Amino acid sequence: MQGFYQDKKEKIDDLIIFSGINLVSGFLAYALLRSGIKVAFRKNLHFNTDFEPEISNFYPNSLSQTISAKKQYDFILLCSKVFPHLFFPQRLLVTSNNPVNGRVNMAIDKLLNLDREVATLPINIKKYNQYEPLWDTFSYGKLVHEYRFDRNRALVEIYKICLNLGAVIVSEDNDGYAGNQFDCPSESNLFRIKNYLFITGNNVRIENERFTLTVQSVLSDTLLNFELKKESIPSQSIVDELVDLLISIKIPITSEIRNWIIQTSEKQIEKKSKEIIHDVGLEELGSTIKAYEKYFSAFTHKKISVINTLLTDYKEEMNFSKYRQIQSECEQKYDEAKQTGISFSRFMYFFYRYFPVIDEMIERAYELTDKERNPLKIWDGIEIEFLQRELRICQ
Repeated sequence: MQGFYQDKKEKIDDLIIFSGINLVSGFLAYALLRSGIKVAFRKNLHFNTDFEPEISNFYPNSLSQTISAKKQYDFILLCSKVFPHLFFPQRLLVTSNNPVNGRVNMAIDKLLNLDREVATLPINIKKYNQYEPLWDTFSYGKLVHEYRFDRNRALVEIYKICLNLGAVIVSEDNDGYAGNQFDCPSESNLFRIKNYLFITGNNVRIENERFTLTVQSVLSDTLLNFELKKESIPSQSIVDELVDLLISIKIPITSEIRNWIIQTSEKQIEKKSKEIIHDVGLEELGSTIKAYEKYFSAFTHKKISVINTLLTDYKEEMNFSKYRQIQSECEQKYDEAKQTGISFSRFMYFFYRYFPVIDEMIERAYELTDKERNPLKIWDGIEIEFLQRELRICQ
């Protein structure tokens, strides 16, 4: 197969083209480039700049699931080495209708090698007023260790890493690469309820044998994330069950939410085509990438391994003390920025999303205080400036 770079008009053999980017294809492109394979992205890729964090879902419900959960957790830690500021450890409330077995969870924590600071805590939900929206439906639960992950920023960061490794951008109408072209839709199962806060003190995961629902508060909004279990088949009964559940925990139901549930369940039907690289949640990322590694290894006649490449390039260990160090650094940077008038909670948003340029943002904020006294306008304007500049670099 032959093609050309848009800028150089240079003939290239064996060029692998990704017509989009998601987390799966981003890590695959990174490993391909590090293995000496020529990689290109289509021009004018769309990047979602909204803050729509997802919650990881690796903590198991039983001892029998711990081995697979350990693999998921280890891969999440490995990914967090690439962009540690986009992973934020947090306590997630996992609901239950029955008392939680503390000894089982102690054993799971030990097998997962979790630090003592993030040990699982069984609770009686009805003893805590902050969980009042859940009282009609659940009596028990446990606070487990999970991560909030800023996938939208991670896609930009992995894309820039690939460009630095030599990936090129080709024109959209360059269709001469039939065997080398892969579609990579960036799909999201999130639904945002604007100007509605689901206040429970913690983000919440509700799970049954057919689906998993995550509810989280983000700024002034609520984000819903809905995943069918692999053995489940989309059906009206699942839609009705999920709607009833949302009503029971005081989530306002609209026609838009009903349509989101239907569309999300339908699009989660497994697709077999290797030419379409679908995105997955954090807990499935490692196994999905591994399946594609086999395909690309056979396709390129080279050993493609994302894990081995990451272990070679990123050697620093990620653990809870490392995240504590990052949090401490956030407090130090806030001491430098607070005279601009920004609140600490709002500054955290900028620190974690834009850590590589946070010093530049702070400096720019002080430059603008002579012209604008409203700190929200100052920092929101700086974010727009940065995103516009970043988009020009990415294109």
